[in-house]
Amino acid sequence: MKTFKFLMPCLLVALAVTGCDTDDLRNDVDELKNRVESLEAQVSAINENMNVLQVLIDGNKTIQSCTYDETKKEYKLVLSDGQELTLYQGENGVANTPTITIDETDNTWVVNGTDTNVPATGKDAAIPQFSVSEDGYWMVDYDGDGPNAAEQVKDAEGNSVKAEASEVGAAQGDTFFSAVEIADGFLKVTLSEDSKSYLLPIVEDLVAEIVTTDLEGFKDGVLTVGYGAEVKIPVKITGESYFVTAPAGWIAQLSEPVDGEATITLTAPAQSAAASRATADNSTDLTLQVNKGAMWAIDQIKVEGEVVIDSYYTLYDTGETIEIDGHKINKETYGDAKLITSNDMTFDGETKVYFIEPDIENLDYTYTGNFDNLILIGNNSQKKSKFVPTKQVKLKNDAENGLFLVYNMDLDLTKVYTDKATYFFAQNGDNAFGTVSIYNSDIIEPSGQALTYISTTGRSISDFKMENCKVSYGSGSSQQYLISLGNSESTYSKVTIKNNIFYCNDASGLVQKFKLFNGQKATLTEINIENNSFINVGTETTAMVYANKITTVSLKNNIFYSGNTGASNNYIVFRTTNNDKVSSGVNENNIAYKGENKGWQLFYSSGGASGVWDNAGTLNVVSDDPFTGGTFDVESVTFIPNSTYANCGAKFE
Repeated sequence: MKTFKFLMPCLLVALAVTGCDTDDLRNDVDELKNRVESLEAQVSAINENMNVLQVLIDGNKTIQSCTYDETKKEYKLVLSDGQELTLYQGENGVANTPTITIDETDNTWVVNGTDTNVPATGKDAAIPQFSVSEDGYWMVDYDGDGPNAAEQVKDAEGNSVKAEASEVGAAQGDTFFSAVEIADGFLKVTLSEDSKSYLLPIVEDLVAEIVTTDLEGFKDGVLTVGYGAEVKIPVKITGESYFVTAPAGWIAQLSEPVDGEATITLTAPAQSAAASRATADNSTDLTLQVNKGAMWAIDQIKVEGEVVIDSYYTLYDTGETIEIDGHKINKETYGDAKLITSNDMTFDGETKVYFIEPDIENLDYTYTGNFDNLILIGNNSQKKSKFVPTKQVKLKNDAENGLFLVYNMDLDLTKVYTDKATYFFAQNGDNAFGTVSIYNSDIIEPSGQALTYISTTGRSISDFKMENCKVSYGSGSSQQYLISLGNSESTYSKVTIKNNIFYCNDASGLVQKFKLFNGQKATLTEINIENNSFINVGTETTAMVYANKITTVSLKNNIFYSGNTGASNNYIVFRTTNNDKVSSGVNENNIAYKGENKGWQLFYSSGGASGVWDNAGTLNVVSDDPFTGGTFDVESVTFIPNSTYANCGAKFE
């Protein structure tokens, strides 16, 4: 949530240039600071009170304990599910906070007299969250999508409501609740706007809590379990009787509690792993209920099943088709496969498909011939398999329909480059090899090397695709290219880079010479760069994509990011050798951030933009770090932008 701290520097400057004396200036600054802090407290208080109100309206919990702080005028509530909330009673007339009521007919939120049609109870219920815009107006977000989805709060005349504290040092809470009482075993609150009262029972020793902290597979309120799999879920129970219910097809068993702790053993329904590659839409409620006397406490989480494949090899060997990136992999097409269970992998010219078990250390292979088709698949859908080759993969298919597919793998390529002249794979056929697809894999690239180097004119790849991958580079000035072509004059028909993270593995470092495509004499017919995150990777003046000619470009939903490092580095996406204009292209929703000095450019420019297609526009260069308010963690390779840029960058579940 944005606060008012950003107002201080601007207002201080304004005060400084008015010529007031030092004491007056200090008083004005102190008063301004107090008002800002008071308004920040109002924002926090109204959102806390909204959380309390939603619990009161929902009515499926009780209160374990309730304590009151006279000085702060706040109640600390511990609910039956372990949730801790703060209720602020506040005082009248200290700020113009929005008014909140509930439409009793439809059970929807009413803000400043306007029915929002947002449910306050039920499975689609939402809790409006308030904030203040940079120009000082009340904002409200009804669906949890953050500041980008927030809208201005209006008054009865349809005017935007200014967020102002009428008293310095005003108490928190304002007039949200006109009364808060504890009597006869209940907490009773009354809304200021319509005098409607709500009750929640206070029952000591009544606890119903599903513990989701550190629960594997739990994210955003949903627990995902593989079909047929069993999980143990810790719960806290205090009461006289208790039971658990699960969705149809699921099995839930609750152990006897010991010292208030128990376990739910939850088994997901069985489903054929071959039936679907996608997570099924069967999210429903797992419910824990505990009672004491006439009172019941309820806690719920959503659960959903997903396909979990313990052995792709078993599916393949029994005649099933495995579809990866549009390719149908089956025995009828590719013949018998091999299952690799140790670090000794022997390739041969006959076998096309290899399934590799996880947890094999230092897996290498022996073979020096060319592959017309080679498919490497990590055998378990829940865990990537490791591959640490010490030699190059050589591709050659004279029929121009070859396939090199890598799926669900953890590739450590640092040992294949020991002589600094060998690359992970090469194309040795004097034609266009069919398809190279690297999908759902993690890659460690060594310093100064490309993923592939194909310099001979006539040798190329018709369709190169990298999707759902995380590619790690060390910091420094070495060349780090994905596809490098030297002086090749070949044509590359299609290159697709989609939903990947390319990042510097040194949190304070920078990759200074990064390229996706390096071919100053080559032709690139079509390149698609969509939903990627480029984290602390800079370019040379020859840009991230460098070709003699580029025909068609699709650039969508990417994040180009560099922190406060490498200030003098270049940050350019496209360049053509002779500045020839790209025939056609799409440039949509791409954001770029540079911590200092030079920013990102869509196209290389020297004395003006060059190579740009008609109406190409520019990158959306932003001044605020897009990861402020999100997640930026190099160690776990987690880069989630804040809600303003939620549609940009790579997304991994």
